[in-house]
Amino acid sequence: MFNCQLTLSTIVLIRKRNLVIMLRNTIWIILVIISVNFSSQAQLKVVGYVTNNQLTTVDYSRITHLNIAFENPDDAGYLSYAAVNTSYLQQAHAKGKKVLVSIGGGSASYDADVQLRYFTLINDANRAGFVEKIVSYLNYHGFDGLDVDLEGSAINQDYGKFITALATALKPHNKLLTSALTHANNAASVPNDAMLLFDFINIMAYDATGPWNPDNPGQHSSYDFALESLAYWTNRGLPKQKAVLGVPFYGYGFGEDFNEGISFAQLIARYPGAADRDISGNTIYYNGVATIKQKTEHVLSEGYGGIMIWQLAHDASGEQALLRVIDETLHPVTDMEDEISDSIHLYPNPVDTFLNLKTFGLPRGEYVIIDSSGKEYPTVKKNDLIDMTGLQSGLYIIKIKNEQKVIYRKFIKN
Repeated sequence: MFNCQLTLSTIVLIRKRNLVIMLRNTIWIILVIISVNFSSQAQLKVVGYVTNNQLTTVDYSRITHLNIAFENPDDAGYLSYAAVNTSYLQQAHAKGKKVLVSIGGGSASYDADVQLRYFTLINDANRAGFVEKIVSYLNYHGFDGLDVDLEGSAINQDYGKFITALATALKPHNKLLTSALTHANNAASVPNDAMLLFDFINIMAYDATGPWNPDNPGQHSSYDFALESLAYWTNRGLPKQKAVLGVPFYGYGFGEDFNEGISFAQLIARYPGAADRDISGNTIYYNGVATIKQKTEHVLSEGYGGIMIWQLAHDASGEQALLRVIDETLHPVTDMEDEISDSIHLYPNPVDTFLNLKTFGLPRGEYVIIDSSGKEYPTVKKNDLIDMTGLQSGLYIIKIKNEQKVIYRKFIKN
């Protein structure tokens, strides 16, 4: 009898030990799966453009970078500064987002006076002085970097030397240098060595046709055109993680509904069901929800750098917002989160200093942070804020444990 009880006790102990091992292995597998998923997502960018002629409401939780367009130089090389920029800088930085000022734009390509001004400022005689003024401008206003939107005819023989000078000058100040480029408009004039100096390139995979070409009606930003645009730059040697795919939040009309640009918000307000297709009226071409999702899925699955949007003010609101589609495609809710996804708010994510964790309808419990190796870190939580300053950069899981269940949510520490 004694031997039998001993045997049974041993069996129970063995089963308990095996159960612990199984649980540890399960958590390890979850961590590995999420680590693989987040290792690609951690570097993904969502770059939203806004214009400097109006203040737009921005959902900062769904973007990583805000580009303000456009500030251009006077004859002496001093950049303009719109009053709304201050609001953008304050709001974005409060949310931990990067803000870049974009120079150039359409006026540099189509306005002869603006283009000549750029050509004069970036020539051998004036380049150094112009670059110095740009660096001072970024530092003075608190921008995180410069986006160079010189395209088409605005790219001349001095472009490469200008980019090289900018990269050299901006690096000591820890400023980003990006560009907005299209393969369909004088891209061959961008030297390969200059191309590689950009932190990333916002690839304008739109405007394949438009009101300037009324005899060529059709989709200006098809899925195939997106693939072609990405392939052009990566085939030239641009690393995939530096290739950020640009998508339009607007459309162009031909025929009876000819227009020079109509926002996605206007489209879905005017045409019932427009969000679920790419053509409306007679005839307006744009990107609906399915196409935006398809492009975002391609970026995610193929390891590209992210998504760029021109522009945020054109988006719809609520459930039909294209920015929401992009964000939820890049950051899908995992199966273990589905049941309570509406009950937990975890933000900002990625986080720099304090993680805000709010639970709704769930009993209070224990909160533990787990790194990718499985190591646990106890948390100090006050008024829904968890101090993250002691953690190294990387992927983590927060384990929320109460009497009812154990819940895991993932986040990134910058």
